[in-house]
Amino acid sequence: MMTGATGFIGGHTAARAIQAGHEVCALVRSPQKLEDLCDAFDLPPIDFVVGDMTDPDAVTSALDGADAAIHCAAVVSLDARGNAQGIENSITGARLVLQQAHAMDLDPIIHVSSVAALFDPGAGSLTVDHPPSSAGYTYGQAKADAEIEARKLQADGAPIAIVYPSAVIGPPAGSAFGEASEDMARFSATGIIPTRKAAVAISDVRDMASLLVALLEPGHGPRRVMCGGHLVDMNLFARIHRDITGRRFPMMPLPPSALRGMGRAADAIRRVVPINSAMNRFSMSVLTQWEGSEDSDLSVYGVEFRDIEETFSDSLAAWHEAGLLSNRQIGEAIPSPDPSKAPTPPKGFRMPARVVLSRPFRILGPRIVPRAHRAINRLTRGRTLLDSATQPMLMLFSTGAKTGQTRETPLGAVPLEEGRFLVVGSNFARGDHPAWTANLLANPNAEIVFRGQRTPVQARLLTGTERESRWQTAVGWYPLWTQYDAVTERELRLFELEPITGGTGS
Repeated sequence: MMTGATGFIGGHTAARAIQAGHEVCALVRSPQKLEDLCDAFDLPPIDFVVGDMTDPDAVTSALDGADAAIHCAAVVSLDARGNAQGIENSITGARLVLQQAHAMDLDPIIHVSSVAALFDPGAGSLTVDHPPSSAGYTYGQAKADAEIEARKLQADGAPIAIVYPSAVIGPPAGSAFGEASEDMARFSATGIIPTRKAAVAISDVRDMASLLVALLEPGHGPRRVMCGGHLVDMNLFARIHRDITGRRFPMMPLPPSALRGMGRAADAIRRVVPINSAMNRFSMSVLTQWEGSEDSDLSVYGVEFRDIEETFSDSLAAWHEAGLLSNRQIGEAIPSPDPSKAPTPPKGFRMPARVVLSRPFRILGPRIVPRAHRAINRLTRGRTLLDSATQPMLMLFSTGAKTGQTRETPLGAVPLEEGRFLVVGSNFARGDHPAWTANLLANPNAEIVFRGQRTPVQARLLTGTERESRWQTAVGWYPLWTQYDAVTERELRLFELEPITGGTGS
């Protein structure tokens, strides 16, 4: 029986267990996610029980008939408003699953903990004998309290194997990447290393899955397995990324204490605004104060960690495919696109509708957002905007309808086949059309800069059935445009920008 089988580590472990000949019953809240996992790994249907790990009846039902259990599930939110409930659910779930599995004589019972359960600043290199953390970090606290429950059962002779993974990255399990992997993707996307005095322990999710499945052999009693993986300092991090992507990762001279202060500030902001960021007190403390771990001998389980270069190469490719990294951020590792085919919108983080449609954003957005994009565009000499694979942007240079002067406008863009783009006159859902749309109607010839490439284009206003068809394509990339359309009485102008044949770029 498995909990967390639709998550990142759990999904890979479920697939590896089935491939090794085991039968899996998953305790899940979403059967659809389990079905998606089977499709992603080309697995036969997995038996399941619908329920939550905090529900005694659901846990008992899922454990019924099982020989062994793997507890991978955890509920922890970086949103400060959800922390207390997340911690309580994680502890309650671990206690219930482990106690009930032991009461039903399952052997082994595998508890997926974390190095965070043992990490305290100044604790030195971690071992399996370190006490649970007392640092009070949200994620670490949840793991440490669950660790206490697991160790109590071990002391009573329960055949529980506690496993301590580090930051786990790698290809997704269906659509699940895991919190550490998504944080690492956001870190890679910045292209900047904030300090030299930092390091992170990284392991590959595929190796972790192999280890958990290898631990399913019964008869070994209580065990603890440390698997910190590769210790990657910032020089190694920069070199690996440079070798794979061709990008330079400059290092800023920030002291580690400044990063920890920024993490605390981000946590305070997160109590008010639901931001999605790798910057938090826990991650900055681990990044700047990690002293490594004394890993267990994994060769006795037939497991050897693969090269860190392979892990990063596969992870970067997966992050790009999911929209967590843009074409520019993946650099030389980007797969060659087929110019005759239109790109499809990848999955990834998008601005929440409740933020974009809020009254403060609609008032302040038109004053702040375009200026920020223009400033970044100028600072980088046209090489970049605040865009991503899921939310691409371009800079439009149009001719003023009344003044005849060049106007510079940052726009959300939808890439089409043969280098064409769609742009929408959303104007933050205001009641009037934006000025740049009038400029294109008066002077269709314009220029765009998209990710550093300047291209002359001709704009064409779409109408009728053609507009309706292209509108569906546009909102596939920017779903918020449908909500903008709903809150304004005007029809949002939709233009197609087509490269001018024979035009020159730079």
